[in-house]
Amino acid sequence: MNNCFKPTRTVLIAVGSFNPPTNMHLRIFELAKDFLQKTDQEVLGGIISPVHDQYGKKGLVSAEHRCSMLKLAVETSNWVNISDWETQQEGWTRTAESLKFYKAKKIQAKMLDKEFPLNINLKLLCGADLIESFAVPGLWKDEDVG
Repeated sequence: MNNCFKPTRTVLIAVGSFNPPTNMHLRIFELAKDFLQKTDQEVLGGIISPVHDQYGKKGLVSAEHRCSMLKLAVETSNWVNISDWETQQEGWTRTAESLKFYKAKKIQAKMLDKEFPLNINLKLLCGADLIESFAVPGLWKDEDVG
């Protein structure tokens, strides 16, 4: 590999209810990381962001318990972390708004590291349920899925 070549740096994020967290929720991170590394992308980390209790899903376990289960699920991972940001908001946050928050957070971190600025991509990992939701009329704004 050419020493001048710099791989694209990427952070993976998955949002959802994680009710309950499953092995596939974690496996999707590993699968995405393996694929992206084959396409010259350096995966710096992963974020699991569970939804707020007011999401409205029937049978949704409290965010506190879901976050506790997720922390146990990732305790052996050195690159996937849990963010409780969505669960701490006043209500349910649209996925696009959550991504804007994480993108702004990434930009803040980049501005603080002036000596070694990083160009970092944020990639949303989607399960089948999230992909199917793109077709639900009125659930997504066109600009959020385009």
